[in-house]
Amino acid sequence: PDSLYDLTDVVTLDLSRNNLTGPLCSNFSHQCWASACTDMEHVDLSHNAFSGPVPLFTDGGCMRHSMKTMNFAHNSFNGNIPDQLALLGAPISELYLQSNQLSGAVPASLKNIPLTALRLDGNQLSGVVPPLPFSEYWDYCDMKGNAFDCPLPAGADKCKDGAPTCTDATA
Repeated sequence: PDSLYDLTDVVTLDLSRNNLTGPLCSNFSHQCWASACTDMEHVDLSHNAFSGPVPLFTDGGCMRHSMKTMNFAHNSFNGNIPDQLALLGAPISELYLQSNQLSGAVPASLKNIPLTALRLDGNQLSGVVPPLPFSEYWDYCDMKGNAFDCPLPAGADKCKDGAPTCTDATA
């Protein structure tokens, strides 16, 4: 609802496990409520049936300097992982995108985010895995269940909870 635009003082938004469906923002030609300038630090939209692209929680003039946790797991978000995640200006430490319908490559810009937890498992991601700081994901790291190209970058085995696996396209 449009009233969510008025929630500028919300620090934590938890809409998880509510059987919510459809695109998070039904018309991307208009500002999405998720783009309203707030001091939001934690957003949990997990375990719903949201679809469409992964929301960035930003618009052109509102950088999320406060966002720490983005949990969009177990939905039906599709398309690519937005390369713009690294441009949010936020100290995001936890990014949960597992069990969606995301496709395409993992953006190399993720290496510029000081993540301690990264979950990309259970999607349809493919292509070359960029050299990410896998050993820094000490809270959680899981990238299994995707179709990445070989060879994997050095340190990918440090993704302790579910190291990415790859398929040799020349075989």
